[in-house]
Amino acid sequence: MTQVAKSKRTTPDRPRKRPAKTTLRAALIASGGVVSNVAEGFNVSRQTIYDWIAFYKLNEQLNLSRETMYDVAVDNILMAVEKNDLEMSRFVVTHMPTRGRARWSNRQEITGANGSPLNATPELVALMARAGISGDELVAELEMQLRREIEPASLPADAKRKKKRV
Repeated sequence: MTQVAKSKRTTPDRPRKRPAKTTLRAALIASGGVVSNVAEGFNVSRQTIYDWIAFYKLNEQLNLSRETMYDVAVDNILMAVEKNDLEMSRFVVTHMPTRGRARWSNRQEITGANGSPLNATPELVALMARAGISGDELVAELEMQLRREIEPASLPADAKRKKKRV
């Protein structure tokens, strides 16, 4: 005799109707906006939770809950740094906002072959010094040149007129 798997829709402990708006709002707050945790608590799919959020117009609450969770995480990171946690300090130095950015940055290290550091030849360093260009400016100019090659129509008009510096 073959056993047929029961559909989730027929599971007896599965809710048949939406919870009250206040109940759903409380669950979103308690979960920090993690929809999969809310879905697990109600024994429904994540899509069902999103449908309920749309029905009750709780998108703003979802975003606020996520922002609150983010703020708590940032506070925890900063407290760890204050306690001289070396690993957390490295994390902050690597990802901290710079130049007024409101969020942590996603920096990407660019390396040479097999992850080795890129080597700036003495000639390149001398050229940069003569041109009065920093490493950041060099990378920005390289990015602009690559963009000109790859997507010339998408550049702003002033960028198209900018003289080559490298």
